[in-house]
Order: sequence, then structure tokens, then C-alpha cells
Amino acid sequence: MKIFSAFGLVGWVVFGSSVYAGEQQTPKTLEPIVVTATRTPTPVQDVGSDMSVITAEDLVQRQRMPVLEVLRGLPGVDVVQSGGLGQQTSVFLRGANANHTLVLIDGVEANDPSNPSGSFDFSNLLADNIERIEILRGPQSTLYGSDAIGGVINIITKRGGGKPHITARAEGGSFNTFKTTGGVNGGNDLINYSLTGSRLESAGISAADSRQGNPEKDGNRNTTLTGRFGLTPTPNFSLDTTLRYNGNHTDIDGYRGGVPIDDPNSTLDAQQLFLRGQGRLSLFDDLWEQILGVSFTYHDRENKDRPDSQNPFPFPGSFKGEKIKADWQHNLRFSKEHTLTFGFAWEEASMEAQSPGSNLPRQSVDTKGYYLQDQLSFWDKLFLTGGVRLTHHSIFGSKITERVTAALVLDTLGLTLRSSYGTGFKAPTLSQLFDDRFNTPQDNRFNTPQLKFNNRDLKPEKSSSWDIGVEQSFWDDQGAVGVTYFDNELTDLIQFSQVAADKFQLINIDAAKIKGWEVFMNLTPLEGLTLRGNYTQMHTQDEKTGQPLVRRPEHKAGFNANYRFLGKGNLHLQVLYVGRRQDVGNIPLSSYTVVNLAASYEITGSFQLFARANNLLDKQYQEVFGFGTPGISGFGGIEFSF
Repeated sequence: MKIFSAFGLVGWVVFGSSVYAGEQQTPKTLEPIVVTATRTPTPVQDVGSDMSVITAEDLVQRQRMPVLEVLRGLPGVDVVQSGGLGQQTSVFLRGANANHTLVLIDGVEANDPSNPSGSFDFSNLLADNIERIEILRGPQSTLYGSDAIGGVINIITKRGGGKPHITARAEGGSFNTFKTTGGVNGGNDLINYSLTGSRLESAGISAADSRQGNPEKDGNRNTTLTGRFGLTPTPNFSLDTTLRYNGNHTDIDGYRGGVPIDDPNSTLDAQQLFLRGQGRLSLFDDLWEQILGVSFTYHDRENKDRPDSQNPFPFPGSFKGEKIKADWQHNLRFSKEHTLTFGFAWEEASMEAQSPGSNLPRQSVDTKGYYLQDQLSFWDKLFLTGGVRLTHHSIFGSKITERVTAALVLDTLGLTLRSSYGTGFKAPTLSQLFDDRFNTPQDNRFNTPQLKFNNRDLKPEKSSSWDIGVEQSFWDDQGAVGVTYFDNELTDLIQFSQVAADKFQLINIDAAKIKGWEVFMNLTPLEGLTLRGNYTQMHTQDEKTGQPLVRRPEHKAGFNANYRFLGKGNLHLQVLYVGRRQDVGNIPLSSYTVVNLAASYEITGSFQLFARANNLLDKQYQEVFGFGTPGISGFGGIEFSF
């Protein structure tokens, strides 16, 4: 199989390992370490960028299966799913488009090169074996190049250590859902290893809303394998590799008259493979650190469909995307107060596609990037970061981006001030550059305008953004509150525009403005009890139409309460509120509130029982017009570890 031929290329190590118990910046006594903001291990209180972190402990407390469920309650993060488990899922950071978010899995760029927009589908990304998730908001093209125009979501898996440890887990529940997971990890000063496998099967719900006469259930089957292996022959030299494979089969529904309807013959089979190999060398007492890595991304999607009475004109297709990337990073640590980071990255992205309206042979583009970043600190109170990047794309040419941040930490007052400014860009996708299909004859039977899907003259989409925030801790760091204001402008957005009486083509025509507030609160009023809340108010506007951006609520809030009792039990309550918003075609979507509850209890040190209930209020709502969402549901299971 082609995807496994790349095994000889790759490996990786995450830049440091730490535990951060919280979604937003937490009291400074924890001093968590993050890596996404600067590409070097940095205490979060020293970071001027606004970011959230989800830890392995958070994942255990909430018992979420897919990662998308963990992201829902974060400030400035909107998750939109077209149906139930396994259905297409998009994530928006601070109102930017879903394809403006760069997704990293252990340093591998996971965005799909064969996706028309170049976005990442979160629908089948499970939370097993994840150490933490770092969410970095705002343009990050200076360090990460294209796709990071709106922010970065960095998923970091667990690293093995200590004596061999084996875990087995089984759970089941509503919608005939059953999931099994097994893993082993361990290590010593020379080697470390971590390997996990899982299998998920669910009969699901109807993707097209069952309340609109769509009774057919759309199931999902998911197989995920993750592995991480490392070798450290000397203290200043290490070799590491990571891999993640996902294979899934999902029943999907179709459209008729612009409305989702049941399609009993339509399915999606998809495979994803993410590999990275990396070497780290530290010289001159850690003054000069080099990190050299190679990564490989593979996506294979196949839509299968046969004609039926409801959908006499099927639209099957096959899409394959690959990305090979090599990067060489240098960190010069002149002193504790001064670190200079510079590096080079080269990547080649390619795709091929076959469908009734298109037969696109393999096409590819390559990109080279050169970046420089300087980190300075003064008196352990003022932390400054500045960076610049030159990117050269084989089609549209060169682009320069920059970013500056500042953090002022006044420990005696428990006060932290943060601010950042940055620019970003999103290169046109391979589909937008090369897919020269027009409407198919099947489409033209409805007398629809002719759409041309590619334009070699497209320019990159661009963004500029700034934010400023303040946070205050109190009660001996048992509580913290904070507020951040952000302002983001997107230009040269790629949209269809009329170029003839009955012909539309993709061009750089659109622009958008997004601004708003993010507020958070963390509180530990009693031993074992943690309360966290956040609220986001966001105003979005499409500059061409004057309308709000689709599927972005103006008001959104989240609340989490976690109680650890008797040293063995845990209760977690989650409340999510999403305000009114509009869908494509100015279709209004109602606000909704969802309540989730999870509980676990350790019978012995190696045996645990757990259960959770989702959508306790049985709220009926839609995240995408015409697509259903699960009602009240329950799940439970057991876990063994030894």
C-alpha cells in the first residue's frame, strides 16, 4: 500500500512535555510550558499571544471521544458539524474561515491538500493518546507559513516513560455505539515508546435531519493507530518518530433542491496518515540547538454512490492528497533572557482527483520558507517577541509576513498584560489553481450558471490582526479573570464572481472584518472543585455583502465544573451556549444550550468505571441548516490498566 512506503522517511519529538490543567491561562503558580507560540518551550505567562490549552487530564475528565467535542467550549472557537458522528466538521478560530486554521499533529501539517479549500476535517480525529492540545489564535504565518492565517491548533501525543504500562478500555451506549481502545507505553534514558489502537463503530443518527422526514441512520466506523518512538543515545542528541493512521467508513446523505435528504447509497471511505522523523542536536552547552525533521501527510477520500429513487443523479468521486515537508530549525540561546530562532522549510503538496465532472491528473506546487524570530526578556517581567518570514510559492511568487508580541507580568500584583500583532496569508489551493472543471451536464439540467473552478492568476488570501488582553489572579492564585479584545481583517478572499452573463469564476474579490471580546474566569473555591467559564462576543461582516459571516454566532459561552471526591471519583459538568447565527442563503439558525455530564470512579488502582450523558436537556438544534444533531444520549464503560 502506497501510504506505508513512506515509513522509511520519518519521526519526531515534541518540543518539551508539561501538564497544563486549564483551557485558558491559569494562575501563574503552575508555570505551564507551551511550544506552539514560539516553536521553543516557553512558559505560558511569557507568551504575548492569546492561547488556550487542553490537557490529558481535561480529556479524561470530560470523556470526549472525538477531539471536536473538546474544542466546542473554548473562547473564540466555533465547531460546526454536518450531522452526527463521523460527519464533515469545520472549526473556525475567531471568525476566520475553517481553511484558515493550520492543524498540526505532532508537528505534521494535517490539512488536506486535496480538499477544495485546503481545510482539515475534524470529524474522525479521536482523543486517544493525546497529551495536550494547544490552540493559538491570530495570524501565525511568520512561523508556520500558509494555512495559519487565522491560527494554529497543535495536537501533541503522549510520550512513553517508566516501566511498561498497558491500558485496555471498552465503552458503549446510544445509537448502537461501541468503542475499544488498547495501548502500551514505557521507556528509560535510552528509549521511549507509546502505541495506542482504537476501534469505534456506531449506527449513528440521520445526517439529514430526521425531523424533516429523513429516517435513514448514517453510521460510522473508525480505526485509529498512533505511535511515538524515541532514542536518546547521548544527552545532547536524540532521534524520534511519530505516526498516526486513521481509516474510516461513513454513511453520508445528499441534497435535493438545496436541502439535505436521505441517500441510502452514498458513503465516504477515507484514510489519513501522518508521519514525522526528527533529529535534535544540542552543541556548546545548549547554546546552539538544531532540529532537523521530515514529515509526510497523506489523505485518500473516495465517495461512492449509486442512483436511487431519491437521488437519481449521484456524484461519486476519488481524491488523493499528499504533502512532503523538510524543515531545519536553529535555536541560539545567548542567555536566559535572549533566544534567537531561525530556520528553513521546504514542502511539496500534490493532489489528484476523479469525478463525473473532472479528471484531474496529479498536480503539485512547492513552497520554500525562511523565518527569523527573536525573543527577549527584561527583569523577568517584560517579554518581547518579534519575527519575520519570507515565503516563496512556485505559482504566485514571494510573500513577507511578520509578527510581534509583548507580555508584561507583574507577579506582586497578580497582573498580566498581553498584546500581539501579526499578518498572515493563505495560498490558493491545488484545486483552486488546477481543477479546470465546469458544471457537469447533470448540474446544467437545473439551468444553473456555469462555474469555473480554477484560476492560475489567483493571489493568496491575506490577514492582519491585533489583540490586547489583561488577566488578574486573586485568592492566592486560586482564581483568575481575564479579558481580550481582538480585531482581524481578511482581504483578497477567494470567491466565485460573475465574469459573463451565465458564467462565474473564482477570483480574489471578497474581504471581511471581525472584532470582538473574549472573557474567561477560573476559580477553585473548594479543594477538588474547579470552575471555569468563558464568554465570546464577536461581530463579523462580509465587506462585499454587508452580512455577517455564515455559521459564526455573535454570542457564545461555556461553563465547566469539575469535582474530584474521595480521591477516586470525578464529576464533570459542561454547559455550552451558542447564540443565533445565519447559514448560507441568509437562513437563520436558532440559539441553543447543551448540557453534558461525565462521571468516573476508580474501583482499584487498575480498574475504573465511567459514564457520561450528552445533551441532557434533549435540545433539538442544527449547526448546519438541514442537518441533524444527536438528542439525549448515554454511554458507559470500563478501563483496566497495569
